Amino acid sequence: HVQVQFGEDARACRCGRQGCLESASSMTAMLGDDFDDAMDDEAITALAASADEEKLAEGARALARTIKLIAAVLDAAEVVIGGPARALGDPFLGLVQAEIDYTATGTANVPVRFADADASISTGVAQVALSSALGVRWSPAQLRAASVPAS
Repeated sequence: HVQVQFGEDARACRCGRQGCLESASSMTAMLGDDFDDAMDDEAITALAASADEEKLAEGARALARTIKLIAAVLDAAEVVIGGPARALGDPFLGLVQAEIDYTATGTANVPVRFADADASISTGVAQVALSSALGVRWSPAQLRAASVPAS
């Protein structure tokens, strides 16, 4: 519930505040009350196809602001978006990337991608733990290769 929208653009949030990230970038905020966490990718894709383009753009803008700040603080090499948001597809990802790609002192333009559908949710957590404890760092390509199950 970090505020990412201000003034007249700030939507009411279920927490009682205005302009929270959730009120702009949650799947329900972007796709409407028909969205349900139990939906499969196909149903979400269909719902996204009929969604209000301005709500998707507003959600992408709010998410991009947050990603830009977090990437600057953590010196991220890449940001990976997982979960049901993957079903929003490349147009949404393009909106997010376009909002991030501007020069700001002290920040870098970080690439954003969707998580691989078959990647383990624990891959990112494992990287953080090993990086903190052992100083181990992987490139995005190595992480993608590590998440592919051996045949």
